[in-house]
Amino acid sequence: MNENETTIVKFTNISNFDFNGELGARYGGLDYFIPKGESLLVPQFLGEHLAKHLAQQIILKGDGDTSTSDLPLWSEEKIKEYTDKMVTFVGKDVKEQQKTEAELLSEQVNKLNSAIVEEDDEEDEDKIEVSVASNGEITYANKQEVISELDRKGIKYDPRQNKAQLEKLLTNI
Repeated sequence: MNENETTIVKFTNISNFDFNGELGARYGGLDYFIPKGESLLVPQFLGEHLAKHLAQQIILKGDGDTSTSDLPLWSEEKIKEYTDKMVTFVGKDVKEQQKTEAELLSEQVNKLNSAIVEEDDEEDEDKIEVSVASNGEITYANKQEVISELDRKGIKYDPRQNKAQLEKLLTNI
């Protein structure tokens, strides 16, 4: 990850006018609005980008001395002079390391397959586990399964009865 992406800076509009998208406060298709004298916390790359464009606007609006200079309208030195006043270091942003494409793909495969397993589990909830003893008697895994089978067959029962008593209702049909 690029250090400019994890370093946080404070960008301050040092001009005597509001800085907006029409004046160059724009990056990646997004417009920013920074009123005069106000600050905004941003990643370093964005702060430097905004500062450069604001410095150019300050010079264009006549805050810079260009009357006797042989330099272009804005030189790197003049831009740097302004940007140093606008951008101040705040700290590092602790971000998760970006994952590789293989890791992202693996996570997606796991997520898709866990959804399939969950769907299978939901279908299994309707199934009742029964086992047939050597004498031919059907036994259920737990009381809830017995109650489910009684409900399915429409047999009335007292839910306070134990599993064995409920199973007898099923065999006495």
